[in-house]
Amino acid sequence: MQINEWLTTKIGCDIWEKKYKYNDETFEEWLDRISGKNEKIKQLIRDKKFIFGGRILANRGLQHLGRKISLNNCYVITPPEDNIESIFECAKKLARTYSYGGGCGINISKLAPRNSKINNAAKETSGSVSFMDLYSLVTELIGQNGRRKH
Repeated sequence: MQINEWLTTKIGCDIWEKKYKYNDETFEEWLDRISGKNEKIKQLIRDKKFIFGGRILANRGLQHLGRKISLNNCYVITPPEDNIESIFECAKKLARTYSYGGGCGINISKLAPRNSKINNAAKETSGSVSFMDLYSLVTELIGQNGRRKH
């Protein structure tokens, strides 16, 4: 079976090519990889009676090639406390999660609003939105093969 027989639309085939296929693998090689070469699972996928979630379709089996991957789509990171160490520790966790192909939700409500008084050289905070911009930049830099867009 070829991908265009399984996915009968051009957009479906394009998505498979860009997001789920690894390098030059064929549709059958992809089925072997994501099913773990389990014939029952492969047949259920071919028959469109079962399908894994997106990160599994993209990443399952790639750990055997030395890739650091995630099979989960979405994570929630502990909200940062209102201090610079915690804010940047959160940025570090975002970067690591995105580098494995996951995504994150984050609550920044503990961060002080702009112009709040602080005890450092700046004297006032740039505010929670500026740190939201930092987190957005971190995740954009990691990029997830084009998954993260503005």
